[in-house]
Amino acid sequence: MQVSSCCAVCPRSTQFSARHGNADLDRALLATGTLLDAEHDLQQTEFRESLSSDPDVTLSFDGWKNISRNHLLAWTVLLAKSRQAFTYNVQDVSSDRKTGEAVAALIRQQIQLLEQKYNSNVIAVVSDAAGEAAKARKIVQQLLPHIIYLSCFSHQINLMVGGTDAMP
Repeated sequence: MQVSSCCAVCPRSTQFSARHGNADLDRALLATGTLLDAEHDLQQTEFRESLSSDPDVTLSFDGWKNISRNHLLAWTVLLAKSRQAFTYNVQDVSSDRKTGEAVAALIRQQIQLLEQKYNSNVIAVVSDAAGEAAKARKIVQQLLPHIIYLSCFSHQINLMVGGTDAMP
C-alpha cells in the first residue's frame, strides 16, 4: 500500500513520500523514531510560520479506525488566503462516547486551541454528515454563531457514487 495524498487539497503525505521515498505503509509505520519525529517537527514549523501570515482558517475533521481498531479523529486546518492544508492534530477517541454533545465539546476544544495557542481565527467548520457530527455542528453554531458550519461536499459525493454499484 503506497503512502499517498488523501485528496487534492491535502498533499501532506505526498510531500512525505517525495522527501523519504515511496515507502509502503508497513515501512512507514515501522519508522517511528527519528524519521517521523523529524517530519513532525518540520510540519509544526511550517504550520506555525504559515499561520503567522494567514491566520483565518477552516477547521475540518473526520473519523476512522486505524489498524488497531482505535477510533481516531483527524483535525485539518485549511488556511484561507494560501489554501494550504495541514493535519495538525489526531486524537484517539476510542473511549469517548460518539454523541453530538461529545463531538461538540471536541470541536470547541479544537477551536479554542487554534485561537489561543496559534492565534488563529476559525471562520468555518466542516465535517461529514454523520448524525453526531450534524448535531455537534448545530450545538456549536448556537454557541459560536460567527463561524460557518458545513457538511463536507466530498463526503456527499462519495456516498452518492458509492451507492451506484448497487444499481442495475
